Parts: sequence; C-alpha cells; structure tokens
Amino acid sequence: MDKLQGKRVLVTGASGKVGIPMSERLVRDDNEVWGIARFTKPERKKRLDDMGVHTRVVDLLDPDFSELPEDFDHVIHLGGDVCQGDETGIFMPNGASFLLANQVNGIGTGKLMSRFRNAESCLVVSTTGVFKKRDPDQYDVAEVEDGLLGAFHDDAPQYSASKNAQEVVARFSAEEFGLPTTIARLGCQVSTIEDGLVAGYVGAIAAGMPFPGFHADRPCVYQYIHDDDIYDHVPGLLSIASTKPDTLNWTGAEVVDIRDVATYIGKRIGQENIEFVEDPWGLMCTISDTSKLLERVGPCKLDWKESMDRVVDELMPECPRLS
Repeated sequence: MDKLQGKRVLVTGASGKVGIPMSERLVRDDNEVWGIARFTKPERKKRLDDMGVHTRVVDLLDPDFSELPEDFDHVIHLGGDVCQGDETGIFMPNGASFLLANQVNGIGTGKLMSRFRNAESCLVVSTTGVFKKRDPDQYDVAEVEDGLLGAFHDDAPQYSASKNAQEVVARFSAEEFGLPTTIARLGCQVSTIEDGLVAGYVGAIAAGMPFPGFHADRPCVYQYIHDDDIYDHVPGLLSIASTKPDTLNWTGAEVVDIRDVATYIGKRIGQENIEFVEDPWGLMCTISDTSKLLERVGPCKLDWKESMDRVVDELMPECPRLS
C-alpha cells in the first residue's frame, strides 16, 4: 500500500501532537477522515473542522461511539491518556492514577477495537517508552521489540505501564475480534505543532533560555522522526497488519545528542551561545533498534538535520538554511 486515498479513516487522539498533522494530511489526500478526541482545546477542534475533518467528542475513559459511522476502512489509534498536567504540560508523577491510565490506554483500546472490528486494518500507536529503563552505563543499548519492558519514565510511570497494557489488549483484541492490527512504538516526533518538543526547542533557544542538555548520570540522546516520515510510513504499517500483530519500533535510526540538535538550531536562528544545564525533569528517550521497521516498512527519508530545518523553515522563515 503506497498511499491512503479515497478511504474512510478514523483517527483517535485527533487533537494531539501527532493527530493534527496526520488528520490534515489524510484529508489532503482525499480521504474521508473522522477525528475523535476529548477536544479540551476548542481551537484545535475548529482547526480540524475547517480542514474538513469530521470531528466528534469522544472520551476513551467511557467512550460513546454512537455519532460515528458503523464502518471504517482503517483505524489509526493515537488517542490516550499521556498522564501530563493540563496547564504546565510537564509530566506529573501524580497527574493520573495507574487505574485511570490503564482504563483509558488499555481498556479504551479494547473498546475501540471491539466497536470497529470490521475495519480492514488498525494501527495502534504505542511508545518507545515501554522499555525498562537501563542503568546509566547501558544508556546506549538499542532495544529490540521483544526486549525487557517496564516503566521507562520515572516521572510518569503510569504512562509507560499503561502503554504496555495497551499493547497486550491490542494483541488480544486483534485475534479475538478478527481485526488485522499493527502495533507501532513511536519515538520522538519532529513537528511544528505549537506544544511539540522540537517547536519548544526553537522557542527556548530563540528566547535565550538555559537549555536542558544533559542528565546527571548520562547524555541526553534522542531518535527523531519527522511528521512527513510518520505519515509516509502509515500505509506500510497498515499493510502488514495481522490478527497476530507484529510490533515495530517506529522512529528514526540516528541517535543524536540533544546538545548537537540545540547547537544546530542555534546556528540557524542566530543564537549560538547556548547555556546547557542539567535536565531537572530527567526526560529522556530510550534507544530503539529500527531494523524491523527498515525491513518491513522502509527507512525514514529525512535525517535529523533536515527534520530540524523543516521546523525552523516554518516557524522562523526569515532564518536562512546553513550553507
């Protein structure tokens, strides 16, 4: 499957960092797109409505799907509880209970897959944060899909744990309901969405703020994947869906120190004197083996520098690219 076109597609979490650009691209490719979310930010619902997405308010904690069509060609399940503080956007250790997170991310996934079991395929989007956090001297070990799972995020363990639960429920549901499914563990998204991580980098560097560039016991490294690569991978991920789902690490292959990223962005926007400080929140990205993604779906087309350039091009077009 090279492209999704002329299909009826359901996108959950349509108001999120990944959901908005995903939904908009699907509409541009002449798909009939239905987007569900809690829509706590009305401006995002309006943005999708104006684009031509059929939006409906649905909370996966207690979902009511009655306003949605009976059948979809494909389901792209991005929605869930990310266990964040609504106002600060910072992971909150007590922001959501394990029970609540499991009800939304785990049980909610089962209810979704049960209701739309007649779809041709379903993409369940998990996170590379499902792996067990390694000791500092092993931070650079690339995790394969069947590696040791756990609660990677110390600051929001309920998120990692509930995404593990989601994967188990998705595997059961795919087989029980006969819904061909792929489980993809998404890494660090590169996007211009206003509350996205990389857009935050650009804003902080432009403002001359101290930049959290390392941890006390290990470097701060990420594997980035741009919205364009995320979108381009979706047809391939759906095409390998099975009632015995495969699980793939879904991120870029390059492992990059965040200080290199910040320095590159700084040069682009004329802020080269960046003060790097220890990351007080300990936010980090596990390193994931992307061999299966490369084999079954294909590589990312954009390297990390081109990915960052595209964000700066859109957010600060007055800043020329580096020669």
